[in-house]
Amino acid sequence: MTDQPTGLRLFTCSGCAYVFQIARGFCPRCGGTALSSSTKSRHGTVTACTEVHVTPLGSPTGAVPFWIVLVQTDDGPVIMASSAQPLQIGAATTLTARTPDRGPYMAET
Repeated sequence: MTDQPTGLRLFTCSGCAYVFQIARGFCPRCGGTALSSSTKSRHGTVTACTEVHVTPLGSPTGAVPFWIVLVQTDDGPVIMASSAQPLQIGAATTLTARTPDRGPYMAET
């Protein structure tokens, strides 16, 4: 997934139709190399939110606590992202990618 002005880029495997968010040269499900990309909505709804108190190596926020959220995008795929604040389940959110095609992904209301 790449942060685009109009949306987020997702990748689809032509062999097995798997949709994924991090650019790579092969499908993580079947290993196929026939891939295509499409731009999808950066907007969605929070479906889960978990508070993290121990920072992992390479923390997306650099501090604790931070929150890991699952976002059901308006176009269908579920994206895992982090947030510097707790987000209500059911809240509308916008996703951004800090580093194109690699993440981490951030969710904000």
